Order: sequence, then C-alpha cells, then structure tokens
Amino acid sequence: MQSDEVLDQVGSRLAVLSKSAGLTQEEIAKRCQISRITINRFFKGRTEIRSGDLVQLLSLFGIDILAILDEKIERKMNGKTLNDSAESKEIVKALDEMDPNVSRTILDQISWWRNATLKPVTEQGVEL
Repeated sequence: MQSDEVLDQVGSRLAVLSKSAGLTQEEIAKRCQISRITINRFFKGRTEIRSGDLVQLLSLFGIDILAILDEKIERKMNGKTLNDSAESKEIVKALDEMDPNVSRTILDQISWWRNATLKPVTEQGVEL
C-alpha cells in the first residue's frame, strides 16, 4: 500500500472519530494545540501525522492507544487472552478492519513514540 493511501485511510478515520465526538476542527486544534490547517490536512490525508499527535488526537476521542498497546503486549508476553473491556474490543476491531499496512504503520508510530518517551535522558540530552 502506498503512503498516500495510508494517510487517506488514517485521515478519514480521524474525521469519523471527530464527527462522532461532535468536535469541530477548530475545537480539536485548540485542545491539541495544533493549527486548524494541520488538523484539516490530517483529516484529508495531505500530511503525515507525527506519532505524538496521533496519540493526542486518539486520546481526545477517548481512545488510550498506549494503554491498549500495553495490555496487548502484556497479553502476548503472558499468553493471556483479550480482556472484555469495551475500549480494547473497539481498538482491536478498528485495527483488524484496517488494511494490514495501515494498522502496522499506526502501531509502529505509536510504539516509536512510546519508546521515545520512556528513554531516560540526562540534562545534557545524552541517553543513559
């Protein structure tokens, strides 16, 4: 799948989430401290979404993707089955319905962002 197709699919899903949450692009922009023009470009698939912005947008729509990923990782590591939380089922369903490349791209971006925020850094900015 082409990168443009991934952007289109992610953008259209974000637009649906926005509409279902009853939020305008202006409201989303203010809450996320991202320009309205950038939000519009995200929704139309015209610009790539940084993983931090994606996590923030999903959080605004009530989706804690990092917690869901943590649960999924823990289950994989411990051989546990899916729990019955509505949020987990919703995210799993959404990821399953996406093109596998889109799903993988989203998970890769979130994983990268999560790892980047967990790395200890000294005051000089050198990784420990």
